[in-house]
This record gives sequence, structure tokens and C-alpha cells, in this order.
Amino acid sequence: MGSGLDDEEALSDFEEDDLDAAPVVLVPASANVTHSAADNLKSTLAELEKERQARRAAEAANAEADSQIKRLKTFVHETIRQRDEAIKSKDERTRQLEEALQSKDEITRHRDEIVAQRDELSRQKDEILRARDASKSEIAEVARILVTQADKIMSIANLVKPFSGGPSRFPKATGLVAIALGFGMRMEEVVEEVVRQREEAVKRRDEIRLQMEQRNYSIAIEVSELEASITQLKVQVSEKSLELERNQKQASEAEHALQEQLGRTNQEAEDLKRRVNEVENQLSLVNKCISQHVQYAAKARDSLLDVLQLMPYVSESDVEVTVIGEEGLQEDPLASVRVLTELAGKVESYWKQNQEAFVKQKEDWEAHMKMLLEEKDDLVSKMIYLENGDSALGESQSVMESRRGDIGLERLSEVSVRLDGHESGEGNEGVSSRESEAANESVSSNQDNSDLTSDDCTDTHKMNGEVRQQPSMEVLQEELAAFEKRYDQAVLKNSALEEELRFLQQEIQRTANSARGEIEKLQLVVANQGKEIAEKTAYIEDLEKVAKEHYESYTSELIAAEEDVARWKEAATAEAAAGAAVLEELEKRNKEGLNVVFGTCWVVVGQIITLNERISELKEMVEEANSKVSSKEQMAMAAIAARNAAERSLQIADERASDLRHRVEDMTRALEELEPGGDFWARGVLDMCWPWMRGRGRPGINAGGPQPVRNSAEMEELLEPWLR
Repeated sequence: MGSGLDDEEALSDFEEDDLDAAPVVLVPASANVTHSAADNLKSTLAELEKERQARRAAEAANAEADSQIKRLKTFVHETIRQRDEAIKSKDERTRQLEEALQSKDEITRHRDEIVAQRDELSRQKDEILRARDASKSEIAEVARILVTQADKIMSIANLVKPFSGGPSRFPKATGLVAIALGFGMRMEEVVEEVVRQREEAVKRRDEIRLQMEQRNYSIAIEVSELEASITQLKVQVSEKSLELERNQKQASEAEHALQEQLGRTNQEAEDLKRRVNEVENQLSLVNKCISQHVQYAAKARDSLLDVLQLMPYVSESDVEVTVIGEEGLQEDPLASVRVLTELAGKVESYWKQNQEAFVKQKEDWEAHMKMLLEEKDDLVSKMIYLENGDSALGESQSVMESRRGDIGLERLSEVSVRLDGHESGEGNEGVSSRESEAANESVSSNQDNSDLTSDDCTDTHKMNGEVRQQPSMEVLQEELAAFEKRYDQAVLKNSALEEELRFLQQEIQRTANSARGEIEKLQLVVANQGKEIAEKTAYIEDLEKVAKEHYESYTSELIAAEEDVARWKEAATAEAAAGAAVLEELEKRNKEGLNVVFGTCWVVVGQIITLNERISELKEMVEEANSKVSSKEQMAMAAIAARNAAERSLQIADERASDLRHRVEDMTRALEELEPGGDFWARGVLDMCWPWMRGRGRPGINAGGPQPVRNSAEMEELLEPWLR
């Protein structure tokens, strides 16, 4: 039995076809040997059938492996195709970015060309202005030549006296017409030779005028053409400015700057509001002081009325004229000053009879006048400082308001003090007592309001106890009127600055809103691009996972195939060892079968080597795909960096474009300011060259004067550009 099994194992490697093609011829033996040989043959055939089925299973597994390899290849090709498409899309975006940069460079170049054209137009305009000045100088030279020629002609005639102090002029005309008409008034006294010379001079003058008209006509045509071209260029510049404004892109830095500027503006607005409140508080304090001083002015008025009643040469009608009610003084504080001024004037007019009393106080007058002059100089210096302090308008206004109240209080106190001085000079004890009471009340009220007024106001109230004099009332009125005018100007300026501040706040708010909208759009675009990049990155990661899974499956299948091959080798070795004895007996018969078995083994080994090579190729392809994915990620990062750099360059270009636009606007404004008006050419040159046209459209001028030069339709057509 053992030998039979060994024979079956030895014959299991033979193919059925080989057995059919080369049948084994057995040596005839006994019947038992024949029966055992038949059994061995049947078992061998069964083993061959099993081996055939195993071979078919191996071929099916090989075909399955080939199909999986093909699917892997198609997957790798699809991955490569998607990678190429991604590279193409990236190249397309790069190309679009380059086209955008090229279009931006083209716009910048076109803008530079426009600026160059504008400079060229400015240069041409300067040349035209120089030509105009040259023509003006030529016209003046022609007028001078005409005058000198007239003097020469008059000097030739012996019977006619030459012009003394220049040629005579016609009273109803100007320019060359006046000279010509004045010269015509003397023509009756000139001899025929002077007439002939005058005709020749007139001919030369007509030729010069014709040349001047032609030249002026050509200059007018050139000026009109230049104005049209300047208008077109202005339109183009405005269109390009609008286009640049549409292409502007603001970033987070611009928004931050706008927010900071808005914050500063709001802070300035709050400061201005605070200063305005302070000014209003000071105005209320000043109004209180004015109301108090109105009361003091009423008392001073009563004192002056008493003085007038006590003075000689004063009638009751004069006293009644100067009386004004209490309500009028409270409604108009300046009315009290005017009343006091009027009363003081009357006191001064009636006090001239008592100048001996004032002579005694001359030295006091001089000292007090010096002090008032010093105070006036101080006031003027402070007013100049307040007028020049435009950078601190709120503080200037507050100081001006306080100074105005101080000056009003000071002037009122001076008037009362000086009038009290007059009353003390007369020696009226009753009036002096009222004066002392009013002074004491003024001092007490100033002490009560010392916290509400400035140091200058307190210094002014201290002057109530000093020697009091009375300067001219007209000077005091002029100073008050001037200070009132300056105060009104400061208030108007403050209101204008507040209006401008509100306008700037609105403009900054509108600019900030537009910048926020643009920034939100940019953020939305960046978010969309980030989403696309994230989706593509996730897709690449999925592809990597699938490739890794396929690689792992193929590796496991390869390991299983290697294990199967090892088992096959072990089985073949065992079969070869077991069938060594049979092979010795059947060496010739089994030689071909062994060759077939070894051939099959070598085929399997070759297939294993092929599978190893394919696996190595797959590994290389996976590594290449990984390297391409990493390169793609690097390219994506580079594209993002390039996009950020492009956005930064666009921001810089937008900033430069805005700066250039401001410069273009400034230069355009300067160009418009330099454009010549029509008054000089409308009247000055016409009056000099064509004085007979001066009366056209203006009746009463040169109505009856002669017209020595022809006035035709052609002349009117030539003069039409200058008459617009």
C-alpha cells in the first residue's frame, strides 16, 4: 500500500494530455501485478483530475489578480487625469491673474499718457499766454508809436504849436480813438504836407491793424481748439477717474485706518461740542454781567442826568431828550452805552466852561492815558493771537467771548468812572455820594462774580478805585463796534467749521460703509476659494486613502500568493522525495512528466516574479502620486501666496491711483484757475485796438464821434471770438 500511494503521488504531476499522447507501456507480469497496476493507474488519474482543478483555480485567481491590477491602473490614470485638470485650472487662474496685472499696467500706462497729454496742453497754454502777452506788448508799442508819430507830425508844421504834455484827447472816447479825434481837432491848422504824412501814417496803421486782426483771429482759433481739447481731456480724465474708482479695492488696513480716522473725528466733534458748551456757559455768564452792568448803567445815567440838571446853561428839553426807559436798556445793552456816551458828550460840551478844574488833574490824565494805551496794546495783541489761532478755534472763541464780556464790563466801568470823575471835579457832594455808592455796588458785584470772570475782568474792576479820566467817546464807540464785528466773524467761522466737520463726518461714514461692503465682498470671495481648496484637499485625501487601501489589499494578496507558492514548493518537494523510488524505476517514463512538473513550477515562479514587479511598479506609482499630491499642495500654497501678493500689489496700485487722482484734480483745479477770463480781452484789448467798437451795445458812448476805420461784416466776424 505504501508503494501504491507513493506511485500515485509520483504520478500526480502528470498532465492528462501527456498521458494520452505518450501512454506508459508496462512490462507484462503476473495477474496480481496487473490488478495493482490498474488500481494505481486509477488513483493516478484521480490525482491528475484534482491537480487539474487546482490549476484551474490558480488560473482563475491569476485572472482576478490581473483584473484588479487593471482596475488599479485605471484608477491611477484617473487620478493623474484629475491632477492634470487641477494643474490646468491652476494655470488658467495664473493666466487670468497675469491678464489682470497686464490690464492694470495698461490702465496705468494710459493714465500716464493722459497726464503727459495734460502737461503738453499746459505747456501749449503757457505758450498761448506768452503769445498773448507778446501781442499785448506789441499793441502797447503800436499805441506808443502812434503817439510819437503824432508828435513828430505836429513838430514838422511850423504854423501849429506842438502838443504840450502829450497829445490832446477827445473827452468822450478812450485809447487810440481819443488820440485820433484829438489829433483831428488840430487838423485844420496843419498844412497839406502834414495831411499827406498823416494819411501815410493812417495807411501804415491800417496795415498794422490788419496784421494784428489776422494774428488775433488765428490766436482765437487756436485758443478755441485748445479749449475744446482741454474739455475733452477733462471728460476723459473724469471717465478714467471713475473707472479707477470702480477698480479700487480696500483691505483690512484701509478699514482700520478709516475707523481710526472716524474715531479721531468723533473725538474732535466731542471736543468741539464741549468747547461750544463752554462758550455758551461763558456767554450766559457774560449776559449776567451785562444785565448787572445795565443796572449800573441806569444808575450812572441817573447820576449824569442829575449832573446835567445841576450844570449851568442846561435846559430841561436837553435833559428830556437824553432820557431812555429801563426796558430799552435791558433789551439792548449797547443802547445803555450809547445813552451814557450821549450824556457824557453833553456833560463834556457843557463842562468846557469849567476847564480850570480839569487843568488841575492834567497829570492824572496823562498817567491814566498811558495805562489805557498799554491796555489797548495788550488787547490788540490778544486779538491778533486769537485771530491767528485757527488750529484751536474752540479755545479762541471761548477766549474771545470772555474777552468780549471783559471789555464790555471794562468799558462800562471806565465810562462810569470817568463820569464820576467829572462830577467830583465839580464838587457836587450829592452826586459824589451817589457815585461812591454805585462804585461800592460795582466792586461788591465784581467780588461776587469773581469766580465767573477772568483775571482781566477783575483787574478792570480794580481800576474803579484809581484816578478816573474820560477819553474820547467816539474812540470807545469805534472799539466796541470793531470788537462786535470781530465777534460776529468768529461766530460765523465757528458755524462754518461745525458745518464742515459734519460734512466730513458724513463723508467718512459713507466711505467707511463702502469700504466695509467691498471688504465683505473680498472676504466672501476668499471664503469661497478657501472652501474650494478645502474640498479639493479632502478629495485628494480620499484618493490617497483609496490608493492606500488598494495597496494594502494588493500587498496582502501578494503575501497570500507567496505563501501558496511556498506551500506548492513544499508539496512538490515532498512529492519528489516520496516518488524517488518510483522515479528510479520509472525514470524513463517519468522523465517527461518531471520536466512538465518543473516547467509548471518555473511558470508559477515566473508569475510570482511578475507579480512582484507589478507590486513594485504599483509602489512607485503610489509614491509618485504622493509626490504629485505634495507638489500640488505646494503649488496651491504658492498660488495662495501669489494671490495675497497680487491683492497687496492691487492695494498699493489703488493707493497710488488715488494719490495720482488727487494730483490730477489739484492740477486740473490749478489749470482752471489759470484759465484767462473774458474781461481783459472783451474790453481792454478792444478798447485799445478797436475803440470804435466800444460803444456797440452801450448807448451814449461815442455816439457822435467819427469812425475813421471801416466797419464791415468781415471785421465783425473777426471780432466775434473776443466779444463772447
